[in-house]
Amino acid sequence: MKGKDPRKSKKLLATAYHEAGHGVAAFLMKIRFSRLSIIEDEDSEGRMTGCRWTSKFNPEYDDRKILRRRVEARIILLLAGCVAGMIFASVKKRRSAGADFH
Repeated sequence: MKGKDPRKSKKLLATAYHEAGHGVAAFLMKIRFSRLSIIEDEDSEGRMTGCRWTSKFNPEYDDRKILRRRVEARIILLLAGCVAGMIFASVKKRRSAGADFH
């Protein structure tokens, strides 16, 4: 990225790895999403959208094994962004993953 601010380039690369981590986890866990972006807006540096619980999800009535699998898949999906950033972009802090941990 010639002529660019190196700090901004590093931040964009970290965001790309973070969001790609979410995308790969969603693919592996067979969780659909509609959009993944590393374009910054007023709310975030990047985002994955359209990733919702299925309409069939009902924690009060679902079989415990199915419920556990669905919840674990969501946790993996949320943490995958932070982990990918730590591994591939050497991000030490999880400050940019606040929404994922919330």
